[in-house]
Formats: sequence, structure tokens, C-alpha cells
Amino acid sequence: MAKNKYNQAVWSKRIKKKSSLLFQEIGSSINVDKRLFREDIMGSLAHIEMLSKQKIIAPRIKNKISKGLKKIEKEILQNKFFFNKKHEDIHMNIEKR
Repeated sequence: MAKNKYNQAVWSKRIKKKSSLLFQEIGSSINVDKRLFREDIMGSLAHIEMLSKQKIIAPRIKNKISKGLKKIEKEILQNKFFFNKKHEDIHMNIEKR
């Protein structure tokens, strides 16, 4: 995966050194919180609904994001979604997808 601002850890702007594999293993909660995928997706859907109602995002963008989130949910349910410890938690795994 190419390095860019969209696939770095949340804390990477504050900590400039590359983290060790041990730190990534300890800091990752994905094995515990991946079961919260439904709640995370529901929260994201509610958020994009609000952004659309406030006219912050266009309806077509809302629909595109919503469709993507539902596709991810389906992949998770079918065990086709790859959970990456590098992305630390369920929200970041879904967001980075």
C-alpha cells in the first residue's frame, strides 16, 4: 500500500517515528471491537444523513457514501472484509476501505 495522508494512523501527525510492530500489535483494538461494525456503520449513516440535511454534502455524495457503507457491511457479514491491525479500530478500518 502506498503511503499517503489517507492511510496513516490517527496519531501519525503527532508522532513522527515509525511505530514498531509490537506497538502496532498492542495499540490495535480491531480484534476486540470488530464486532461493533454495525454500530459504527449506523453512526456513519446517521452522520451523512445530518450532513446532507444541513446541505454540507450533496444528495448524490450522501447516496454514494451510504451505498459504500452498505457494501462494506455486506462484505463483513460474508467474511470478505479484511481487518487490518494497522488501522487500529473498527471505525478506521471501515474508513480506510
